Amino acid sequence: MKKPAVFLCILIALVVVTSITVYLSFYYAAKHRDETIGSHISQNHIVTNETIYFSLYQ
Repeated sequence: MKKPAVFLCILIALVVVTSITVYLSFYYAAKHRDETIGSHISQNHIVTNETIYFSLYQ
């Protein structure tokens, strides 16, 4: 009777750890993706301003 309870506790612990790891990885991936999109937009904005500048003063 004792061994199945220990096995069940280990199984629950593994499931909890796995779910926390998956949640954190998704959270950090989403955060990183937002930062990447933000820097990408700002880079495009800078490039657009330079293009307008060069086209105006050529």
